[in-house]
Amino acid sequence: QVDTLLAEVIVISDSIYQETNGAFDITVGPVIRAIGFGKDKTKGIDSAKVKSMLPLIGMNQIRLEGLNLIKSKPQIQIDVNAVAQGYTSDILARFIEMKGVKNYLVEVGGEIASNGLNSKGTPWVIGLDKPIEGAVPGENIQTKIYLTNRKGLATSGNYRKFIEVNGQKYSHTVNPKTGFPVLNSLLSATVIANSAARADALATAFMVNGLDWSINFVQTHPNVDAYLIYSNESGGYKVWFSESLKNSIKE
Repeated sequence: QVDTLLAEVIVISDSIYQETNGAFDITVGPVIRAIGFGKDKTKGIDSAKVKSMLPLIGMNQIRLEGLNLIKSKPQIQIDVNAVAQGYTSDILARFIEMKGVKNYLVEVGGEIASNGLNSKGTPWVIGLDKPIEGAVPGENIQTKIYLTNRKGLATSGNYRKFIEVNGQKYSHTVNPKTGFPVLNSLLSATVIANSAARADALATAFMVNGLDWSINFVQTHPNVDAYLIYSNESGGYKVWFSESLKNSIKE
């Protein structure tokens, strides 16, 4: 049995799971820990172990009946880390709105829910970091984005959290279909959506599915904007952002 908050997170997660062809999946947590991103600090990637865990991955194997979470296999675990911070920002924003506050910005772990204007009477401005390994957040700003109306913003990237095995760096973003860290050109995905939870989950899915899929998704979903930083063939990086963001970007 789960509480109402976790139940809502599971419902949101299932919606994004369906919308992203399984790229966002809260049952992938045990694999993420098994390859070295958990408290056990596993050294190396045990391919056989990862493959043995694949039958435990898939949100199609869990369902909610009221507040009861039903799993097809008892070994299945859920890990909502990739949506929890955005969802928490939304919950705090709801609370603030209940108190009659119309102008606010809530930030939890970099995931943002905002509305209205700042104390200067101008739109909130969010700085996006350049994808530089080892840099302190805010040290190297790539660009700044104005946020207006009720919006959620979240960023997912492969340049801060990674493990190194035999000289090869592996990102913390895992493809739920393979169980292994993703290897694609997308370095950072910032998503703006109607809620921070949705933006948070979509940013993770974008990192899994890569640049071309993400661009197509944004272009076919009018309520989603994105600012994508990706590597080119020469090792530098380039930027793509949705057309509707043009007037919201402050260089």
